[in-house]
This record gives sequence, structure tokens and C-alpha cells, in this order.
Amino acid sequence: MDNCHDTKNSRYYQLKTMEFNFFKNSKDYKILMLGDSITDYGSWSSLLQRDDVLNQGISGDTTRGVLERLHYINPSIKTVFLMIGINDLIAGRDVSYIFKNYQKIVDYLQQQGFKVYIQSTLYTGKRFAEKYNDQVSKLNSLLINYCKEKGITFLDINQVLAENKVMKPIYSDDDLHINKEAYTAWSKIVKRYLDN
Repeated sequence: MDNCHDTKNSRYYQLKTMEFNFFKNSKDYKILMLGDSITDYGSWSSLLQRDDVLNQGISGDTTRGVLERLHYINPSIKTVFLMIGINDLIAGRDVSYIFKNYQKIVDYLQQQGFKVYIQSTLYTGKRFAEKYNDQVSKLNSLLINYCKEKGITFLDINQVLAENKVMKPIYSDDDLHINKEAYTAWSKIVKRYLDN
């Protein structure tokens, strides 16, 4: 599993934020994929077949980590696809804490004029299902209601990748991260919400 207990002090987090800072003033990007390793490991330009996609996923990141790096987002970005939360749960954080951080993240993004899509926190596979998936369900329920209140589109990636609140075995090799087939299925959902 990812080292998610104090991500912002990890060398990887620091290297990634340095990279984000380097690209901060580029005008080449319109779409931002924002999240943890599940986002980080996706080749989003290839998956979405666009050269204006920026991947700001960081392996091991949490809602707090995302909050502390929002200032690295390019002003040229128009649309943000957000998925975060599983590492908070792995670290033992409350769903209410995660949800409050989500609200802060979305408030910031909207204040900057970005169009925000919230994507479901993914269910884990069978090995971790009993430990985490009830909490994943609670978080996603809060996010769905929040999206309805705020007029935000919620993308339920679990509808494709999971069955009976457990990630389908064909989509993961370790019951936590996802494989190429899962990224392909996920990207098809994202593509529906992209302007040409």
C-alpha cells in the first residue's frame, strides 16, 4: 500500500510538487486529473487522446495533501477531475474529516473558476473490502448529496469497476490499485464530459 500517513513530507510528494511548480505557468493544459496513486499511475494524455491533459496525481496522497498543493494548479486549466480519499481511510481518518476536506478543495477550485467533476472513491477488491468498503460507501454517499446541492456532476466510476461494492478482480492485481483495463474503462467515462 502507499505510504500515506504523512505524504507531504515524503520525497516523492516534494519531487512531484516541484514538477507541478515547473509547469504552473504553462498555457498548454486545459484538463487536470487530480488525486492519489490511482490518478498518478494513469497515462491520461494517451487515455484521453489529448495533449492538453495534466496529471497531478501523487501516489499516497490524501485530502490534506491535495489541499496543501492546490496553488500549483495552472491558471490555464478549465476542468478538474478529482478523485481522492482512499489513503485517508487507510490512515484511519474519519469519513466526516475527509468530506470536510473535500468541501474545502472544491470551494477553492470553484473560486478559481475551474469546472469540477467529482469522481467516486473506488472500492477496494476482496482482500480489503471488509476493512474499507463500508467507509468508501459512506464517503461516496456524502459526495453524491453534496454534488446535488452544489450542482456538480458526480462520476460514479464504481458503476463500471465494481460489483456489489467490491472492485471486480479483472480490474486490479492487488485489490487496491487498478490495471490497464480499468484505466481504459474509466477514461471512457471521463471522455463523455470533455469538450472537443
